[in-house]
Amino acid sequence: SSIKADSSPSLWLVCRTICECDSVEVKGHTGQDITLPCKYDRKYYGALSVCWQRGEIPTRGCSNQLISTDGLTVETRASSRYQLLGRLEDGDVSLTIKSLTEGDAGRYGCRVEIPGWFNDDKHHIDVSVVTGEDPVRCLCTKCTEAVNLKTNIPSYQGKVFLSRAVGSLRDRQTCSECIFLDY
Repeated sequence: SSIKADSSPSLWLVCRTICECDSVEVKGHTGQDITLPCKYDRKYYGALSVCWQRGEIPTRGCSNQLISTDGLTVETRASSRYQLLGRLEDGDVSLTIKSLTEGDAGRYGCRVEIPGWFNDDKHHIDVSVVTGEDPVRCLCTKCTEAVNLKTNIPSYQGKVFLSRAVGSLRDRQTCSECIFLDY
């Protein structure tokens, strides 16, 4: 037997709610800052309200809310550890968690409130926290120092560095653009 969409509107609603979410995994180290991505098209929609929370995003609003914005300024914040450091005016509402702890591991949700029924953009981010002295492996794609004067190319480009601080390289060189390797 088949189920018709018009005979079961609640099934359609459940499917629509599930399908609108996406999920991303982000890994960070204790004591470091971590940024959870969330963006919307500000040019198209204008300023929108956005809230961040712990756990699954409910049908409406945010429960366990961490921070919210009206699209222009931060309206509420549960702790100073939660920051929106992206350019709100460009729709970048990525959440930065300062000084990551083991207790920060788990699921986070970003809800972008788009006007209309069931239009909200929902993003889930699963955070895992690495403890101890394991180094981060950073494939440096652009450095702020150590530029080869002949070619004007950073001398560390394309090399893998081990570091306990994200983006920090040996010999006080700093990597301004990194791809973090997971091995």
